[in-house]
Amino acid sequence: MSFKKFYATRSREAINMVRSEFGPDAEIISNKLVNGWVEVTARKGHNSLESLTSVSPKTENVQNSLNEVNSAKSVHSDNEIREVIDEIRGFRKTVENKLDGLTWSHHQNIKPAQHALLNDVLMAGFSPALSKRLVDKLPNDFSNSQALAWARTILAKNLKTTENESQIIDAGGVIALIGPTGVGKTTTLAKIAARYVLKNGAENLALITTDSYRVGAIEQLRVYGKILGVPVHAANDVTDLQLALREFKNKHTVLIDTPGLSQRDPRVTAQLAMLTDVGFDVKKILCLNATNHIETTNDVVQA
Repeated sequence: MSFKKFYATRSREAINMVRSEFGPDAEIISNKLVNGWVEVTARKGHNSLESLTSVSPKTENVQNSLNEVNSAKSVHSDNEIREVIDEIRGFRKTVENKLDGLTWSHHQNIKPAQHALLNDVLMAGFSPALSKRLVDKLPNDFSNSQALAWARTILAKNLKTTENESQIIDAGGVIALIGPTGVGKTTTLAKIAARYVLKNGAENLALITTDSYRVGAIEQLRVYGKILGVPVHAANDVTDLQLALREFKNKHTVLIDTPGLSQRDPRVTAQLAMLTDVGFDVKKILCLNATNHIETTNDVVQA
């Protein structure tokens, strides 16, 4: 089975090229930086081989409807495919035996569990540097399932989180939650508001929404406000926002819900300008989808 090298400026781009070429079952052999480029060596996965011999019921029905000439051609073609598959299968074992000798760099041996973990973390979108560190530190006697569980534990332990989750509530002020659509800004705002009410009561909290794009967004926040017993205002522009903040100037904490906008949406600039030019000190908190790949996350942060 042949190997192929792919080059890109980012690891995610190279992985996408691999998937485009070999499908979702592609196996990553190595991933490294070469003269400033990400070089990924990959091959077609085992499942892709097996799929060549499988025939769906729909395909069988279509084949049965073909005339005798087409059927003869199909049989001839199938025979050729089977011969190729048999030849590849015979060669596959030889290639797989060689994989244990393949290296991350400098021809160091890589064990099956390391190879499987390397493939998993690279396909998940982790950087080559982090993937290498994980593989290098993997205990030698781990199975594939143990290796994956171990990697998840290590990544979780190294994920930085705030030491005091009440920090936002205690600090107070005007706080706007911003970020792309679907990341849970409104739900997060409701959770923060609920914790504030439980700790400090409802009289010093107010909610504002500037989301006039999403159907039902204002009504959703008003339902939360009614449940918590806090006032809710809708602001369609900077003037409305100024009026609302003036009304709530004596509140300890004001939480602002904003519309979900793609990082490439030109309205992002207008939304940020609205929060910046309103005449109040608005603290902006960026909400992100933790399951996004690093390239997407960096694009959102940059925007």
